Amino acid sequence: MEEIRFVSAKRAREITSLSERSILRKAGAGQFPQPVRLGEGNRIAFVESEVFAWNVEQLARARGHPPQNGSGSPEITEAAPDAPKQPKRRRANAQSGR
Repeated sequence: MEEIRFVSAKRAREITSLSERSILRKAGAGQFPQPVRLGEGNRIAFVESEVFAWNVEQLARARGHPPQNGSGSPEITEAAPDAPKQPKRRRANAQSGR
């Protein structure tokens, strides 16, 4: 049986060099491994082997190689129901004095 290890979004950030916000946005769009909700609170984690596999796929794409499994990542148009919701943030006005 394969050992499953959960890693935090912070650790996923360290593995991929993406920001935590980018990771969550990509996960919601089906472009990154889906997080696993731990417990009843808002705590989430990622499966470490899936994050490393995503890295390998990105490297293969960057070098012009097709994905090893031949299917690539599925394109998902809707976020998974358990995907964490991101709060909307106000953008700072580019003009001063407003």
